[in-house]
Amino acid sequence: VLAIGELLVHFTTNAVLWRNGSAQILRDAGWLYSRGLDVNDKGVVLGYFEPSGTPYNRRAFFWDNGAYSYPCAFHTTEVVPANLSALADDRAATGSVQFGSDTRAAYCSPSGTASNLDPSTPSLYASWGTDINNRGQLLVNRSIGRPQPLAYLWEAGIWTPLLLPPQGNWAQATAM
Repeated sequence: VLAIGELLVHFTTNAVLWRNGSAQILRDAGWLYSRGLDVNDKGVVLGYFEPSGTPYNRRAFFWDNGAYSYPCAFHTTEVVPANLSALADDRAATGSVQFGSDTRAAYCSPSGTASNLDPSTPSLYASWGTDINNRGQLLVNRSIGRPQPLAYLWEAGIWTPLLLPPQGNWAQATAM
């Protein structure tokens, strides 16, 4: 059984991987704290960390059998880190990216190419990816024209709303 989460050690939060009856802290030099978010069937972990000396600047990381790598930074006039939260077996990931005060759903391809899924949607308050499957489908919550979100399935650039029951006002998708 593989599980990922966080562990408090000496007043510091650390990503932790439970595997084969043991726990392993995932923390690299220069990290103020870390948190594990997802683990795929191949044992690759997705998490985030905050570098020491740079408050509120979370960065995503992959951990694969002891090796750390850092996926999908958006390069604009400055590097904007992606807050990735879900991982597929091929290392594709989804989450969100913050451009100033705008939060947008993000997709990170297996090759590390970063995509803003909502670059110019009219009346968009915010959007964020919550899950991805091995077919490349993403669950995304989007607040368009109102602060309350609606859930969508994103596949190859096509947005499909997940319908609400008649009495529903809003919905957030979390996993598939």
